[in-house]
Amino acid sequence: MSTTTAMETRPIAHPDWHEFERLLKTLVKLARETYTPTTFLRRPTTGYNYLVLTPKIAAFFRKNDVFDFLADGTYGYCLEMESLAQLIELSFRWIGVEHQDLELPKVRMGKEEEMALRKGVWKEVDGLIRRGEEIGFRRGRWSVGVVNAPKGGDEKSANSDASPSE
Repeated sequence: MSTTTAMETRPIAHPDWHEFERLLKTLVKLARETYTPTTFLRRPTTGYNYLVLTPKIAAFFRKNDVFDFLADGTYGYCLEMESLAQLIELSFRWIGVEHQDLELPKVRMGKEEEMALRKGVWKEVDGLIRRGEEIGFRRGRWSVGVVNAPKGGDEKSANSDASPSE
């Protein structure tokens, strides 16, 4: 039996959601430290912690490269990680110099869907950084089609068109 066949028959394991949430919350904490004027003295520590964190995030996504974050409704959190990382790198003026690729999972979606998702992510990141909002991590939050849904809305019924009719 070839290795490829063995991998195809193996069920796709779900990521460790506690680790995923911890990585995301740590990135939010570092971004807040970066953009809070009172933490200027901790800036070198924040930069170091970011450089230590990014390989862990990359390793997480490499380990879960076959998992479909888009179908699970958690791809928006991946984009949040990317946006937070870019904000931190921008603050440290590392863009183009010390850029750390997060190697986000590859997904297939249309340009309009992607822009709508990114718009929702940018609003969320703005709230996390500027207004100190907390992350309400839940799977399905970023399902395509419910990006602009109210936070208390019913996200489960949003993809009813995609379910089989029989």
